[in-house]
Amino acid sequence: PSSMDLRQVRYTGVRLKSVLQDAYNVKRYQISGPDWLETQHYDIVARLPEGAAQEQIPAMLQTLLAERFHMKVHTELRQDRVYALIVAKNGPHLKEAAGRPVGMEFHDGRIEFTSATLDAFASVLSGYLDYPVLDMTGIQGRFDIMLAPEGGPPNTIPDTNFSSAIVSAVGELGLKLETRIAPLEHVVVDGGDKIPTEN
Repeated sequence: PSSMDLRQVRYTGVRLKSVLQDAYNVKRYQISGPDWLETQHYDIVARLPEGAAQEQIPAMLQTLLAERFHMKVHTELRQDRVYALIVAKNGPHLKEAAGRPVGMEFHDGRIEFTSATLDAFASVLSGYLDYPVLDMTGIQGRFDIMLAPEGGPPNTIPDTNFSSAIVSAVGELGLKLETRIAPLEHVVVDGGDKIPTEN
């Protein structure tokens, strides 16, 4: 279990590969490195500085891994399967943002995005699908998006039925998820310490 807000990030019994996923916004299969990334478990509580923004959390997690675990990583591009988020034949049906704060919440079985870029929208969809989603629409700006997948939020992730419902719901926005092979960033852990430095 993990929790994140603008005060602290907390993980309980977490494997470092899961923290790397959050730190670099990648899927599990996009991370390679020592076996202990999958076998060792840790409790992590990191307090965030006053005024921190949600978008800063990944960079802070990268710093935590580098400072406490002396983790050394590099990224490389590999050809991999992805979902391309593209404009459907009849064009997009998107509502321009009404000025509300950036956010996302489940509401009556729907997923509501406020003031979201399509790049951020694609990033969230990646968490529910088998492959990462890349925004290839070329559409700029921020939008209020209501995604209504049949069956509501999933009980587990991944959930095959929910993934299919997501693909259908995206189609109702005048967008389309299309499987492609594309260059995809992979995170390679070159080394680090199993035992973190103390507080």
